[in-house]
Amino acid sequence: MNKMSVQNHLKEARQAAGLTQAQVGSRINASVNTISRYEKGVQCPSLEMALRLCACYHRKMDDLFELTEP
Repeated sequence: MNKMSVQNHLKEARQAAGLTQAQVGSRINASVNTISRYEKGVQCPSLEMALRLCACYHRKMDDLFELTEP
């Protein structure tokens, strides 16, 4: 998993969904700071939070976190 790519995927998925960091945080029960840290690559989401993000963005885990080879 490429950390730089993951942070870009997370931000792009949020923006494509038309959501702010605050809205995502509210939907997945996380703070704005946590969402920001994920998108900056400072922190990686736990498996539980990754699943919540996938549900929020309507994305597959493989796509959002580059778990398969392109």
